[in-house]
Amino acid sequence: AIILSLICVIFITCQLGAFIGTPLTIVSFVLMIFMNCLELLVAFIQAYVFTMLSTIFISFGQERGHDEGHDDGGHHHDKPVAGSDGHHAATV
Repeated sequence: AIILSLICVIFITCQLGAFIGTPLTIVSFVLMIFMNCLELLVAFIQAYVFTMLSTIFISFGQERGHDEGHDDGGHHHDKPVAGSDGHHAATV
């Protein structure tokens, strides 16, 4: 049904001649330019969103540095290491 209606529109515009064909050509050209610009805008927005999401997911997946073992002075916390008999053998 859609194809048949489009064919009818083509034949009707051919019958009307240059009087109606020229403005339709100009309107269709402007609409084509607008749709291409809209498509380009959507492509840039998609690229930006996926770049931001990738950055966030990659940053969550990376290991944290040695910041967890440091206090404000920059020294390591002493963590006792248990020996085989259950007593603290040494501190690291």
